[in-house]
Amino acid sequence: MFVETCQAFDFNPKIICESPDVATLLTLVDSGIGIAIVPKLAIQLRPTGTLKYAEITPLLKSDTALIWLKNRRLSKAAEHFKDILQSSVR
Repeated sequence: MFVETCQAFDFNPKIICESPDVATLLTLVDSGIGIAIVPKLAIQLRPTGTLKYAEITPLLKSDTALIWLKNRRLSKAAEHFKDILQSSVR
């Protein structure tokens, strides 16, 4: 999705690493490897003032899924979280 959006603006990013783990991406940034595209909330994973960031415009939106084990009962807290999340996105 990110690459397609970049290409729509005639920009082809040079991607040298991909990772589903935000912490890994932030560590690579801390090491000076480059920049990372991460959810805005990831900024909170580092001490205030240690990262520079810019919000991406236009906003990229993605589908979100909530998953759990099929044959396992959810805890009361997890069930409550699921109910709140589902009602907030409807």
